[in-house]
Amino acid sequence: MSFFLMLLGTILIGCSNQTPDGFIVKGKIKNANDKQLYLSKIEAQKLVDVDSTIIKKGKFELNGKYDEPNFYLVRFDNQNYIYLIVDSTDKEITIDADFNDLLHTYTIEGSPQSKLLQQIVLHNAHSIQRVDTLSQIYQQNQKSAKIDSIKAILDKKYQGIYADERSFLESFIAKNSGNFAGLMALYQQLGPRNYVFNPKNDMKFYEMVDNSLNKAYPHSTHAKQLHSSILQIKAQQQQQQQQQSGVHIGSEAPEIAYPNPEGNIQKLSSLKGKYVLLDFWASWCHPCRAENPNVVANYKKYHDKGFEVFQVSLDKSKNAWIKAIKDDGLGKWYHVSDLQQWNSAPAKLYGVRAIPSNFLLDKDGKVIAKNLRGQALGAKLKEIFGK
Repeated sequence: MSFFLMLLGTILIGCSNQTPDGFIVKGKIKNANDKQLYLSKIEAQKLVDVDSTIIKKGKFELNGKYDEPNFYLVRFDNQNYIYLIVDSTDKEITIDADFNDLLHTYTIEGSPQSKLLQQIVLHNAHSIQRVDTLSQIYQQNQKSAKIDSIKAILDKKYQGIYADERSFLESFIAKNSGNFAGLMALYQQLGPRNYVFNPKNDMKFYEMVDNSLNKAYPHSTHAKQLHSSILQIKAQQQQQQQQQSGVHIGSEAPEIAYPNPEGNIQKLSSLKGKYVLLDFWASWCHPCRAENPNVVANYKKYHDKGFEVFQVSLDKSKNAWIKAIKDDGLGKWYHVSDLQQWNSAPAKLYGVRAIPSNFLLDKDGKVIAKNLRGQALGAKLKEIFGK
C-alpha cells in the first residue's frame, strides 16, 4: 500500500480562507527533465493541485498560498512524491532529489516540520519493506509441510518489526507532540488498516498530541479535528462500557439528548440541581401504564420541593406515545424518544433490558437508586424531601 493512499485514508484537512501569504518550493531533481511536477494539497481525502511546472535542466519552482499548516505533496504522480508540512514560517522550501529513487534521496531545507516528517516516512517505509519480505516468504512456502513452523517464525519476526516501529513512533511523539509531524505519527500503518496505534489502547498518545497541538496551534483545522475525533472516541468507549455493564448506583448518569414530542432536543443534564426520576417506559407496556399514576402522585407531592421526572419512551409510534402522555396525565414533565422501540439508544446506553425501569438521580446527576416503584418510590422521596 502506498504512503500516499495511507495518508488519504487517515488525514482529514479542512478548508480555510487563504491569505496573501505565499511560499515557494524549488530545487533540483535529477533524471527528471521535461517531466511535469505538481504541488498538491491533501484536502478532505483528495488531492487539490495548487501549482504545476515542467522540470527544465533538473530545476523546478512551485508556488503556493499559505492558509494554515497543511500537508502537501510535491509529486510526479501517485507513486512518486515527497511529503511536505507547510506552516507560516516556511517561505522558501528547497528540495534536492533523484527521480529514480525519490524516497531515499530527497533532502529538504527551509521546512523543519517536513524534515521531521521525513524521519517517519523513511522509518515506516523500511518497516513495510520488512513486512512485505515476510509476506513473500509465507506465500512461497504455503504448500510446505513445515508451513506451521514457518508461520510461527514469521509471526515472531513480524512482532519484532511492529515493536521496533512502535518504539520509534512513541519516542517521536514524545519529542514532537506539538507539531504536525507528531500528528502524522499517530496514523502510521504496517499494511492496509493495520495501524500501529489504536485509540482504544493508546489514548495517551492521542491526548499527548491533542494537548500540545492545541496549545501551539489553537485555530488549526487539524488540531480541532483531532480534538473532536478524540471526544467522539471517548464517548463511544464510554457508551460501550456502559452498555456492557449498565449504569450503577454511585455512577454519573450519562447524557441523554433526544427530541421531545414537539421535536425539540431535551437534555437530561439540563435538570441538574434537582432530584430526577429517569423513567424508561412505553405506551404499549401495561406495567408501565399501571405505574404511571404512582409517578404522577409523587410528582405532584414533591415537584415544588425540587423533584422532576424525565421519561424516555421506547415507543415506535409517535402518535401512540403522545396519546399515552395525554391519557395518563404525564404532560407536566419531560419526555424524549428516538422512536426505536427496543433499539432505543438511551435504553442501550443505560443497559435497560426490561421496562418499566428507572433511575433516581441526585442534584449532581449521580444515580442514587434504581427501579423504585410503588411504595418504594414514595418512601425514597420522603426520605429526601420529608413529608
